[in-house]
Amino acid sequence: TATVRKLLKAARKDGKHRKEKSKALVRDQLLELIDALDDMPPVYGAMMRAMLAVGFVAGGRRVSELVAITPDDLTRRDTKESPGWMFELALGARKTADAADDVKILPIRGFAAVWLMEWLRLREELGVSGPPLFRAVRLRQGRDRKTRQMETREYLQKGVSTSWFWQQIRKLADKAGIEGKITPHSLRSGFATQAVRDGVNVKQVMAMTDHKSVKVFMGYVEAEDLLTSDAGKLL
Repeated sequence: TATVRKLLKAARKDGKHRKEKSKALVRDQLLELIDALDDMPPVYGAMMRAMLAVGFVAGGRRVSELVAITPDDLTRRDTKESPGWMFELALGARKTADAADDVKILPIRGFAAVWLMEWLRLREELGVSGPPLFRAVRLRQGRDRKTRQMETREYLQKGVSTSWFWQQIRKLADKAGIEGKITPHSLRSGFATQAVRDGVNVKQVMAMTDHKSVKVFMGYVEAEDLLTSDAGKLL
């Protein structure tokens, strides 16, 4: 009946509203997550460091976009700012892209550019070429032929899956002691939140994240602790 349908619709809507949102990974917490990679195997650490940084600074990319990036999507440009270069990321067909606007150029600067360069160089040393840019790393225990000592070996797989990245970011969050629901979407929410806190023009931030609605965009912005927020220092 119409009444039952109305009640079921309301119940589904209420369930969505009660769903726990991913915690925003703002700059300091993202760096804590990256610091947790310091004692990890080098190939895995380099790949995850670059992937996390690119996912954050390039407008908080969705995990589906992040895993689809290829080396050909990147162009290196010399700049006057440190470290002396940056990358331009040509993002292909996106979830919100229009047919006439299916490519977007995004900047990757600073530490993110350095970590991305380290990963590109390591890929080359390992003899890896072609897409995708990020490769899942499998760790295996093996015995060194010369020393006969057990060691951990790293093997690059064909590509990073969304489920693999979900697992890795959760493990890193636990290792770093970051509380809350940490998912790949935390990079997107973290970028939006950090940009607003830093006073970046909202239109510029939305241009990076691809949001068309201010209402939807602000849903990604996590409020600061009211006891420490600048909103309480207006007088």
